[in-house]
Amino acid sequence: MHTYAPVAQLDKAPPSEGGDCAFESRRVRHQFSLLRVKRTIKKIECHAVAMHNLGNIFQIYRRRRAKQIDFSLLRVKRTIQGIHMFRIIVILSVILPLAACNSVYVKPNSLDTSQKIYVPVGGYSMKRSIKVAMQNRGYNIRTGALIKTHDTADDSNDFDLETYQIPSGTKYSVRVRERSEIFRPIWCMFNGFWWWNFNVSIVEQKTGTEILSWRGRGCQNSSLRKLDALLDTMEIKKSNK
Repeated sequence: MHTYAPVAQLDKAPPSEGGDCAFESRRVRHQFSLLRVKRTIKKIECHAVAMHNLGNIFQIYRRRRAKQIDFSLLRVKRTIQGIHMFRIIVILSVILPLAACNSVYVKPNSLDTSQKIYVPVGGYSMKRSIKVAMQNRGYNIRTGALIKTHDTADDSNDFDLETYQIPSGTKYSVRVRERSEIFRPIWCMFNGFWWWNFNVSIVEQKTGTEILSWRGRGCQNSSLRKLDALLDTMEIKKSNK
């Protein structure tokens, strides 16, 4: 004996070719996931390249900045060197006129100030200055009578040659040959403004011994200081008389 139960019937059954599409949907989603991963990796690579380029740009900027700083320091250094050079030039412009150009032979303790000393009159600066300096020191000064004079010249200056009669009993004679003084306000700014060029000789009359031979070129005040120093050296000190 057979019993038949009712069977449920689907109103819409899928066709035999349709099958299940669940597998295909998962595969598509997987492909989209891979695409997202690739895009993310590409973005990361782009960011990495950008950061690398930024690092290169920063390195280039830092090098250029370092060069600019070095160039600025070099300009500052050159400016400082220029200031030092200017100072040196100013100092030399003051010191050199003080030293000027002097060639001197002097015999110490050889000038007896109590004896008669012949000093020529007239002339330019040094000839007058020697006479005044010796008078101020209390030397026994004598001047001779003018015998003759004549003009002469060299490559740069005209000057007079004068001949005087030396008084009898004179022990020392001063001879000065000089050129006209030159006004140099820049070179001799702090030293009298005038430039002197001269030859000075002091000779002992009896023996003909030259106790001073001075070839001098210099500013006025430095030449006068040099003259005082030479007279101090030549004077016979009272303890040695």
